[in-house]
Amino acid sequence: MATEPIRTTPAFSLSRRKILACGVAAALLARVSPAAARAAAPARHLFVANPHTGESFNGAYWAEGGYIPGALARLDHILRDHRTDQVHPINPALFDVLARLRRELDISSPLHVICGYRSAESNAAARLQDHRVAPNSLHIEGKAVDIRVPGYSLVGVRRAAVALKAGGVGLYPRANYLHLDIGPVRTW
Repeated sequence: MATEPIRTTPAFSLSRRKILACGVAAALLARVSPAAARAAAPARHLFVANPHTGESFNGAYWAEGGYIPGALARLDHILRDHRTDQVHPINPALFDVLARLRRELDISSPLHVICGYRSAESNAAARLQDHRVAPNSLHIEGKAVDIRVPGYSLVGVRRAAVALKAGGVGLYPRANYLHLDIGPVRTW
């Protein structure tokens, strides 16, 4: 019993190649470069006020795929050590955490910055008054901020901050503020 060989026609092979080529082309066209994706991402906004100095910032600090240098400089100034007037660069990832927190809670009012950057001298003085102040606080590195959100429960803000899983979250109910940092994820 002889079997006939299966025949393929050039038209079928060519059609199959065209289909595969179209699929590959479509996949390549669907890929968006990381730079293009960042450029297409919406701007990041922040609204913060420093009750110690009366200064505030309300605007975009990141747009078109990158941080806005002038906005970062303004934020660094607002989050400076108000005791010594020293300005230190704040890690922009901290601004991202604050912006995410504002979005999560749908906050329209400013976040009140109780303490942003803290010089080594200010940190040592604060440590003399309160043993809970870390000797190598992330405030010294520009990676921590203490905030209040007028009109919002401190416990509710803490809950939302913990859910972000973006770093440390400390609750200080007697002093009525919340500590946020971009260090390891932990709570106290």
